Amino acid sequence: MKTNNAHSIIAGLLIMPLCFACCQTNHKNTECDTNEITIPPAPDITQLRESIRQTGDSLLLSQYSMYYREYYPIDKDSFLYYSKLMAEKFNYSDAYIFMFDYWANKYNEEKQIMGHHENALACVDSAMRCLFEGSARGSKDCSLELAYLYDMGIYVTKDTLLSNMYYEKAGISKSFIKEKRLVHEKKVREKMIDIYMSGYWITRP
Repeated sequence: MKTNNAHSIIAGLLIMPLCFACCQTNHKNTECDTNEITIPPAPDITQLRESIRQTGDSLLLSQYSMYYREYYPIDKDSFLYYSKLMAEKFNYSDAYIFMFDYWANKYNEEKQIMGHHENALACVDSAMRCLFEGSARGSKDCSLELAYLYDMGIYVTKDTLLSNMYYEKAGISKSFIKEKRLVHEKKVREKMIDIYMSGYWITRP
């Protein structure tokens, strides 16, 4: 499952320059053409599950995640089961970011579709526990998400020192952190001023 956060705004800011650099390296005289990227049909779900159980291959779990939207009508919660299996049986620390994705998706279902506020809050707690556990076990993706949460004061109390610690655990250099933090804070301020000023829009259509 690829949530629209993928995994968060700051993660996107961190990844975009890397993607651009990759494009420049591989296509020095041409532009990147993302329209050429195609995703093959989803593999057989029974075979995929069996392969994960037998091999503990992290790439198969990633494949499961990629096609989860298609599997979901018949699969429901087994993505969580196989993520936990990879984490506990095969000691795959990045499985916790998949569990986070699962609970984040569940939160949106409960809140936006079902209208269950209390159930949605429980999903948030489950999602965040996955991040802390994953980071403690060495998942850089989980550490990156926690760095963003502490940076913005989302779910946890805003703490720049802890944010920096998690960024470093994720392998992000201090200079890169500072640069991207400034860019992101500028975007947040712009968004918040739009929200603030819209409250005083007298001629709103």
